[in-house]
Amino acid sequence: MTDDGKAAGGGRRGTGAAGALLRYAPSRFAEPALSLLALPVLTRTLGTEGYGVLAVVLLSAGMVRNVFMEWVSTSALRFRTPMAGDLDRFHTNLAASLLLAGAAAVLLLVPLRGVLVDTRLAVVGLYFWWVLADAAVSAGALTGEAVLRATHRPVAFTVSRGLQAASRHLLALAGLLILARGIDSYMAFRVAGLALVGLWSWRTIGAFGHLRPARFSWATQRELLVFGLPLAVSLLTNTLRMMGNQYVVLWIEGPEGNGLFAAAANIGIAPVRIFQQIVMLGLYPLAIDAWERQESIGPIVRDGLRYYLLGAVPALAGIALLARPILGTVAGAEFAPAAPVLVLLSISMFAYGLSQYFSMLLMVRKETTRLAVIGLVAGGLNLGLSAVLVARYGYVAAAAAAVVANVLLLAATMVWGLRPSRETVPYGLAGRVALATAIMAAAVLLVGRLSALDGVPGLVAGVATGVVAYGAAIVALGELRGEWRAARRRWAQLRGRDA
Repeated sequence: MTDDGKAAGGGRRGTGAAGALLRYAPSRFAEPALSLLALPVLTRTLGTEGYGVLAVVLLSAGMVRNVFMEWVSTSALRFRTPMAGDLDRFHTNLAASLLLAGAAAVLLLVPLRGVLVDTRLAVVGLYFWWVLADAAVSAGALTGEAVLRATHRPVAFTVSRGLQAASRHLLALAGLLILARGIDSYMAFRVAGLALVGLWSWRTIGAFGHLRPARFSWATQRELLVFGLPLAVSLLTNTLRMMGNQYVVLWIEGPEGNGLFAAAANIGIAPVRIFQQIVMLGLYPLAIDAWERQESIGPIVRDGLRYYLLGAVPALAGIALLARPILGTVAGAEFAPAAPVLVLLSISMFAYGLSQYFSMLLMVRKETTRLAVIGLVAGGLNLGLSAVLVARYGYVAAAAAAVVANVLLLAATMVWGLRPSRETVPYGLAGRVALATAIMAAAVLLVGRLSALDGVPGLVAGVATGVVAYGAAIVALGELRGEWRAARRRWAQLRGRDA
C-alpha cells in the first residue's frame, strides 16, 4: 500500500478520537479561561501602551522557545513510543538536548541585545533576560508535558497544563498587582511558577530516575535534531503567521497600536484555538501509534475534523457577530475599535486549525522539513504583506495579511500532506454545521434587534442565545445521535455495575 493510500483509509469506527477528545478537553479550557480572566486586569492596569509592550515581550519569549528549544518537546512526543524499551537513553538525551539548546540560545542571542535596544524594538532588548528565562523554563515544562501526552496520561497532562496556565496568568498577575505595577514583577512570578511546574512534570514522568550521563549519545542527539529542528522552525513560522505581525505594528505604529492589535488577537484566536487543540492533543498520539502499527490514520483525521467543525464554526460565527461588545467588555472601551482585528484573526486561526489535520500525515511520516518550508513561505508572506499594508492602512491590515498567509498554508498542506477526500473529510457534517450556524446567527441578530441590553448583559444574552440556538439546531439535524446512543449505552453499563 502506498503512503497516500495508507493515510486515506476509510471508516470511522474504533478510532478512539471521541474518547481522546473527552480525556483531553479539560486541559484546553484552563489556559484560555485564565487568560481571559487576566486580560481585563492587564489591559486596565497597563493601558494600551503597556499592554502592547508586554504582548511583544511574551511573543518574543515564545519565538525563542520555538526556535531553540521546542524541537525537544516535539521529539519527546514522537520518540517516546519507539524508545519505550530504553528510557535511560530517552530521558538522558531529552535533558541534554534542553541544556544544549539553552546554551545555544544564550551564545547566539546575547550579542543581539544591544542591537535591539537601538531600534524601534527596544522593548525586547530591555526585557531580554526575562525573554530568555521564560523561554527556557517553558520549554522544560512543555517537554515533560509532551511525554505525558505520548504515554496517554490525560489526567496528569491536564494537571500540568492547569499549573502552567495558573503560573502564566494568575501567579504572574499577582506579582504585577502585589509587588509593583510593572512588567518585571509580572515576569518574575511567571518564570518562577513555570520552573516549579517543569520540575513537577519531570518528576511525574519519572525522568530523574532515568538520567544516566553514560547514556548520552551524539547519535541520539542527531536523530532527535533531524526530526525536531525542522518542526521547531515550522512552529516558529506558525507564531509569525498568527502573531508576528505585532513586530510590524510595533515598528510602524508604536506600543499603543500594538496594544490594540494584541488585545484583539489574544481574545479573537482563543475560542477557535480551544476547539483546535482539544482535538489535536488527543489525535497526535493516536495517529503516531496507528502509523507505528502500519494502520491508516485517515479515519482518525476524519473524526478529528468532525469535532473541530462542530465546535469551531459556530465559535467563529459568534465572534463575527459579537466582536465589538466582546472586545469592549473584556479589554475595555478603548480597545473596542480593534474589533475588525478580532474577526480577521479568528478566521485566520480557523484556517490554521484546518491545516493541522491535513499536515498530520507529514508529522507521522517525519517529513518535518517539508512542514518547515511550507511554514516559512506562509510566514514570510504574512510579514511581507503586513510591512507593506500596515504603513498604508493601519494595524487592521496586519490581521488581513494573517488570513492570506494561513489560507495559503491550508492549501499547501492539502496538496503535500493528507489530501481531502470522502474518506478523510466529513462533507455531510460540514453542510449540517453550516445550516445550524446560519440558524444560530439569525437568532442572535433577532435578539440583538429586539433587545435594548448593552454591555455585559447584552453580551451574555447574545452568547446564551447563540449556544441554545446552535445546540437545538444541530440536535434537530441528527448530528449528535451517535454520541447520544453511546452515552446511553455507557450509562446502562454503569447502572449494571452498580446493580
